[in-house]
Amino acid sequence: MTIPTTQTSAHPRRLLRSVGAVLLGFVTVVAPRNPMRHALALGIVGLVVSLAGAIGTITMADLGPSWYPIALVLTALPCAWLGGALHRGKPDGRS
Repeated sequence: MTIPTTQTSAHPRRLLRSVGAVLLGFVTVVAPRNPMRHALALGIVGLVVSLAGAIGTITMADLGPSWYPIALVLTALPCAWLGGALHRGKPDGRS
């Protein structure tokens, strides 16, 4: 009797390209106008994603401790605001 198997490992080259694309996206995103608005928009995205993770962790058993996604929900917007405030406090106002 033969058991069918599937390949679960990603190709290293594809994985490297994906990681590189994400890192390049983080490096190249600058908000020349309204940095606080952009920071808070990203904070709202983080809030929504972490809220979905918190709901998933709380409603399903054995996904991990509940305190971590709840902490992410509570800190998403304050951390985004702090990032925008720190950027605003730069002398030249540029990244």
